[in-house]
Order: sequence, then structure tokens, then C-alpha cells
Amino acid sequence: MNCWHCDRPAHGACVFCGRGVCKQHAKSMPSLVQVYRDKAGAMKAIVTENALHCGVCRPREDPVDLPELDGTRLTLFLARGDEGAEKKA
Repeated sequence: MNCWHCDRPAHGACVFCGRGVCKQHAKSMPSLVQVYRDKAGAMKAIVTENALHCGVCRPREDPVDLPELDGTRLTLFLARGDEGAEKKA
């Protein structure tokens, strides 16, 4: 993969859009990795503070509505060896 900006070999990929980025053109931004509820029911988030960003894409600051998921609960299995998703109405 080559850098989106200069076409030299990329050192990584933007976590937001996947574009290749070399060390010279790499930027960083915080990135949300996971959201979950703790034992007390409070929402918590795991955030990577300096995630690789290409500097071209513009991650939105405001949430985006997903009406097609209204009334649907998605459960992702990310724990040891569990892969896939379970979709329940």
C-alpha cells in the first residue's frame, strides 16, 4: 500500500477510512474503540488517544442517525475466540 499523499510506501492505514499513510504525512486523532455498560449500568468507552489519521477524511463530531437499526439490538462477540454478531429484534 502506498501513501495517499505522496505515493511512497505507507507505514500504516487511517483508522477512519483505511487510506495508506507514510510517517511524514501521518496525523493523529482520538478514536472510539468500544462502548459498553459497566456493572453499575453506566456507559463507558475505550478510546485510543493517538489513532492514525490520514488528514484527508473528516470523521463527524456529531452522531449520525441510524433509523434502520431502531428496535434492533446488536450484540457483538469480541471476547476470546467468539466471532460474529447476533441480531435480535
